[in-house]
Amino acid sequence: MRIAYDNFIDDGVVTSSGADALFPVVNLQDQRLSKPFEYSGSSVSIYIDLGSAKVVNTVAVLGHSLSASAVVTFSAYDVSYLDAPIINEICTWSAEAILKFFLYTLSSSCIGSEVPDELSSEDSYLLIEEESASFRYWKVTITDSGASKISVGRVWIGTYLTISPSALLDFSIVLKTSDRVYHGSDRQKFGIPGVSWRQFNLAFPETDYTMISAIETMIDAVGMHSSLIFCNFDTIRSYNIVEPCYCSLSEEVGFIHSSRMRFKYEIVLEEDK
Repeated sequence: MRIAYDNFIDDGVVTSSGADALFPVVNLQDQRLSKPFEYSGSSVSIYIDLGSAKVVNTVAVLGHSLSASAVVTFSAYDVSYLDAPIINEICTWSAEAILKFFLYTLSSSCIGSEVPDELSSEDSYLLIEEESASFRYWKVTITDSGASKISVGRVWIGTYLTISPSALLDFSIVLKTSDRVYHGSDRQKFGIPGVSWRQFNLAFPETDYTMISAIETMIDAVGMHSSLIFCNFDTIRSYNIVEPCYCSLSEEVGFIHSSRMRFKYEIVLEEDK
């Protein structure tokens, strides 16, 4: 289970090669997917200066209207966008979240080592120099020959937390709605349709305090005010009802001590629009 909770672009400077006047590129730094960046064309580049070099292992495009023929490429640079990119990764299209994880291996510490046997098709194994393991400048290139307009709610460049042991099997999903329904005294029904979203109820087994401390760090960072990306199955993308999901903590998190500084806990997440 992975949760991406720190989107570095929110504190960076974002520009683009083009944008519609009513939907500027700074909308990508707004947590609302319903307030998108748009460009009337089939290709656009988004330039992101994170302010300082940061280690990144998660990239995503959320709340988009891209067709299945779209190509989304994330490129990272050491000094300038004019240089050859150190990372140049094409992401797999999805109707929901276009998401990719990077697995960094630093060449100075892996001489003679081999690529691990267990790598999924959506993980990217990057062998890079240690001094280039973090990057300040990023470019997102979107080309969609199947559309006359590009619309994106959020671009994500950040890191993820791997939660272990996870709630891989012990979870429930509630499909919620904001429909308003009224009944008269004789059960005449009046309804006003709203929107639907998912609620995830995750129950975690006994967990050692090292992992609990990492969970506390995440909660301190996002609280209930910031959104995150929830991935129950890490890299499997065939269970659309589950994930990936752009969401937020909807309840406070309590930890129940069992023994020897091991805790059980539950997390409730609700989808953001």
